[in-house]
Amino acid sequence: MSLTAIIFVMLGLAAIGFFTGRARATAFFPAGKITARQAASVHSRPGQHGWFVALWALVPALVLIAVWSQVSGAVFDAQALESVPVTERATTQVDTDAFLNEVRGLATGEIDAGFDPNSEKAAAAWRAARDGYNLAAGAIALVLAIAGGALAYFRVKPAFRARPRVERFVMSLLVIASTVAILTTVGIVGSLLYESYLFFEKVSFVEFVTGTVWSPQTAMRADQVGSSGAFGAVPLFWGTIFIGAIIAMVVAIPLGLMSAIYPVILSGGSGTRLWPLSREKYPKQLLSLVGDDSLLQATVRRVEGLEGTDGVTLAAPMVVCNEEYRFVIAEQLRLMGQSGSIVLEPMGRNTAPALTL
Repeated sequence: MSLTAIIFVMLGLAAIGFFTGRARATAFFPAGKITARQAASVHSRPGQHGWFVALWALVPALVLIAVWSQVSGAVFDAQALESVPVTERATTQVDTDAFLNEVRGLATGEIDAGFDPNSEKAAAAWRAARDGYNLAAGAIALVLAIAGGALAYFRVKPAFRARPRVERFVMSLLVIASTVAILTTVGIVGSLLYESYLFFEKVSFVEFVTGTVWSPQTAMRADQVGSSGAFGAVPLFWGTIFIGAIIAMVVAIPLGLMSAIYPVILSGGSGTRLWPLSREKYPKQLLSLVGDDSLLQATVRRVEGLEGTDGVTLAAPMVVCNEEYRFVIAEQLRLMGQSGSIVLEPMGRNTAPALTL
């Protein structure tokens, strides 16, 4: 079994964990049978319970697979070398690496035949080690996934704080990603500074910022034509300013001044964000949480406040929503005296498709 197949199996188990955990949380308070006191006792939404179960089913197994993927190659190589008699093994590290490259190529099918007479036998040992150890790693990962998912599943209760646990995990991932991004940026900046230092050791900085000819045709050898180049950056600076600033403003400013603002209000949703107050048939944007206006009506009023500001011309709002909400949204707009248009999504596909529409 390959590591890719094991990962797909783990993802499938995580998906099962998500749906079973969400179903267990939803079953605590069926729709239409929840009291205000019961609603107050619910700490997390069903989806957050589902993610809690899914993460416990997936993360420990993925950590195991990640660690094994880093050390498995050395284990397979060791098994391949063990299959070769000691007297016939390579004596230098370079020869050993070349032999192992040949063995891996034969074992994975990248090459058809090897030069070393022992490579076929070693490749068979390499394949056997890969299949056996990967199967064992997959079995252990499966046990970890089932055990972690079961442990998380039975912790799902109305008062269980699944949301902060899931949020802490997501926050940890974001911190790790941010740290990697920062270190990558530092490396890029360091590389640019180092290369710039090498460049300005050979090219005068004054010539670079004041020169009017850019022709970086340097030669690789001293006997080549064009052994010296011209590195005046003024043409580069002017081209960037001319296209990026002057031409862009000439085109954009008149179009912007002559155009009206067409407000597009995305009013989709599935009724899970404020569960159990909101439901699939009556999501949060239709609820009156602050004052008499619903969240949708409050958004429309904020848009109305832009009319006349700095000469802004405001068109009637366009509301994008699911077909199930069209009549409720039309009624709420009518109560405000708005005649905006309603665009219906045949199915929810989040923000980007709605904006494109």
